[in-house]
Amino acid sequence: MMTTVKTILIVEDEPMTRKLLQHMLGKTYNVIACDSAKKGLHCLKTNSTIDCVLSDLYMPEIDGKEFVRQIRQNALWAKIPIIILSGAQESDIRINCLEIGADDFITKPFNPKEVQLKIAAILRRNHYVGNHKKDDTAVVSPTPLVQKYMPW
Repeated sequence: MMTTVKTILIVEDEPMTRKLLQHMLGKTYNVIACDSAKKGLHCLKTNSTIDCVLSDLYMPEIDGKEFVRQIRQNALWAKIPIIILSGAQESDIRINCLEIGADDFITKPFNPKEVQLKIAAILRRNHYVGNHKKDDTAVVSPTPLVQKYMPW
């Protein structure tokens, strides 16, 4: 069985957080990082291999909610899983993000293990459900850290 490395699109305007996520996720996945939702949309248009989006909520120009709406309105991207990352602690904000189409919400400051495990879980579910498979032989190849927490 062929293993395909998944691609994560990080959309984060804060440079240190973006670099941390790039470094952390780059050990397991192909990573594309953008500093705005506008650039994130351009990356989606030019890269057909994006398997998951990790986006900040509060960004200039286009905020995370509008970014999610635009992704969900495009038939080519509608099934790509989206995780919102934000310092917002309010339950109504998290609920609203999920209602408009985010698949998960992680609060900042975040635990890197939690981010890795949530991405692995979403990619694993997408593979089995067939929401966004590019080829039938693709499987998620998590790091040993993530494998430690997987049930199989």
